[in-house]
Amino acid sequence: MAVFKRRWFMWDLARQRRFDREEFLLVTDKLADLGYNGLGLYLEGAFELKCLGGGILRPGVMTHEDAAWAKKICEEKGIFLFPMTNVVGHMEHFLRQERFKHLCANIKQGSLDINFELPEAKDFALKIVYEFLEALDTDYIHIGGDEAKLSDRTRPLYAEFLSGLCDELLADGKRVAIWNDLLWAHQELVEPFSRDIEIFDWWYKGHRPMSIEFFLNAGFKNVIACPCENSWVGFISHQFLRDWVQDPDDTPVESDEIEALLYDAVKVGDPDNLCGLYTHWEDTMGRDLWGQWSPIARAGLYMQGKWEYKTRNDEALEKAIFGRVTPYTEIMHIIQDEIHTLFRNPALVSYVRTALFTKKNFNDAALESFESGRDFLPEVEAPIAKIDALLSSWTPENAFERCCKADLVSVSAMMKASFALKSAFAGCGKYYTEAAKLQFTDPEKAKELIFEFAEGFYRAAKLNREYYETLKEFIGLTAHTETDLIKLDFAYKYTTDFAEALKAQALSESFKKIALPTINFVLDFVLDDIVIEK
Repeated sequence: MAVFKRRWFMWDLARQRRFDREEFLLVTDKLADLGYNGLGLYLEGAFELKCLGGGILRPGVMTHEDAAWAKKICEEKGIFLFPMTNVVGHMEHFLRQERFKHLCANIKQGSLDINFELPEAKDFALKIVYEFLEALDTDYIHIGGDEAKLSDRTRPLYAEFLSGLCDELLADGKRVAIWNDLLWAHQELVEPFSRDIEIFDWWYKGHRPMSIEFFLNAGFKNVIACPCENSWVGFISHQFLRDWVQDPDDTPVESDEIEALLYDAVKVGDPDNLCGLYTHWEDTMGRDLWGQWSPIARAGLYMQGKWEYKTRNDEALEKAIFGRVTPYTEIMHIIQDEIHTLFRNPALVSYVRTALFTKKNFNDAALESFESGRDFLPEVEAPIAKIDALLSSWTPENAFERCCKADLVSVSAMMKASFALKSAFAGCGKYYTEAAKLQFTDPEKAKELIFEFAEGFYRAAKLNREYYETLKEFIGLTAHTETDLIKLDFAYKYTTDFAEALKAQALSESFKKIALPTINFVLDFVLDDIVIEK
């Protein structure tokens, strides 16, 4: 089996994480155990950047003192540490600040891209880059370049700006890396880029040998295969299912086939210069690093030449992660194979999960459920019960296991709350629509149906609070921020307000005279305080 020269891991500290030294030790210890020899800290602007004249967007970000400490820790463990930021797109840490909004490409449209046509954009980007290089005492940096919104007019200007920054850094003896996506999508943009720039070949799903091969054939000396686990889609890490694949360029992958892109690199790359980087993406709404250790282990073992492509050996995986067999990997399979597979569209998984966290997602999940009427609750009760039984049997032996178990306890509670809310929405067709038909012929029966409908939301609200408590306990063990807890509070209010609005209609003196509005109107009333005219 092939062995990768670079076996790197990207840790997303930019989104909803605080920097915590105790957690850093736990994670880097485990990465070293799993054979990783490089760690990219994806920071964007989540760093105490002195070059900005003071001020950060949120508390708990990494400091210069933390960076020096982390560098020393990684050196002791044989791990190369380097910073990752952005200089074009994904500039939210900077452009959400009033003092930097003038640098925004299109603030009226909510853009988070820097306006690279401004003469000051280059200096702004370079001072950030140089501070990261100094703070982590390195000559290597990843400067992003992905997912910027470009037009026919601005695409060549983007390439000129980004390649110019790279050239300046290379001339100063620095090593520079960027993401692949915009160069792959618009291959004519490759021409001005120095072939000494390293390409991090990342994609959303499936196999990408043609992408890796393109950059190698274009003359780039180092192309790094960057698999991701699509954790933003499901309740935990998850590859895209075969039924979800629509792009003919993407060969489908199995639910836990994290090593697919690494396998592609072996097929088309130089066997003496294989480079891989597992990308961990974190955000709010229930996703967390501690629910991803199964794919992290698979990728680490594969890059060491200790794991066969498409192998399923849960005992070996468990021993690699924990040194013994725990229920962790089995729970992963239940979520992936018995719960995620109920969905044929990844967006629907997100609707169910994210409805717990934001008004927009609450609204979107409601509208989708009103239309489909699909109630998953009866189908998920048995697998969730199996998960809870496995969690009850697990007595963690160390801090690492405690974090992993606490994460899965919160994930179980999240699924219960998510599916209960989905079930309440789906009951609209069964209860509310029927109540509207009976409102003037059998008003008492109509009231009973509305009360029954409302009870579903009270149940969902109760499970929201139970999830809140488990998530709070998990956050107490790790460095995830408390943003999710704040959002759960808002969703709890929407859920209870919805139930109260339904009951108020049924108990109203005018119930026998005033026709029930559409459920969509009730939703608007609850979320946006739209007055129901009578």
